[in-house]
Amino acid sequence: MNTYVIHATVLKYDEGLKAQTKANVNGTFEAESEDAAKNKAIEKFIEDYTHPKISNVRVSIDLVIRILEEASMDEVNVKLYRILEEGECHLRREDEQIKAYAIIYPWEIRDFVKAVGDHYFDEGGVDCRLLIGGDIWLRVDPIITESEGQLLSSYKHCFEEWDEYKDQILKEEQDEK
Repeated sequence: MNTYVIHATVLKYDEGLKAQTKANVNGTFEAESEDAAKNKAIEKFIEDYTHPKISNVRVSIDLVIRILEEASMDEVNVKLYRILEEGECHLRREDEQIKAYAIIYPWEIRDFVKAVGDHYFDEGGVDCRLLIGGDIWLRVDPIITESEGQLLSSYKHCFEEWDEYKDQILKEEQDEK
């Protein structure tokens, strides 16, 4: 039996409001496989939103994370993972080290701060670059590894260049244990 965290979007028609509405939902599900967990999630979310004044309930699965229980793997901060996975993230080699960066769009800043936690910004904020259009170029590997106490490899699906830097990152993580 595995544990999965599932994020989904529920679209529904609210008869009282006479409007299509949307809800972002998440839950933790025990199942043998990812597909079984998705099915459980869809059933639960439809049940949760079924109401006499609600019709046309549709669920789309946005993100599935299997929680690994081996000591060698850390869980992810689900909110941060979602922001990074949906955004633009890059890995770069600087001074023989791999560093991770993300572009945070202006409309995501509040969600990003909530995901990371105010405590991370207490000591004078965070160094970043302001890009054209108001986007922010921000180094995220210290947030993941130091603030969150997690492995950068747990966020591998967020980075386009993962395959290029995978061996060095995994070696560094193994050396730190």
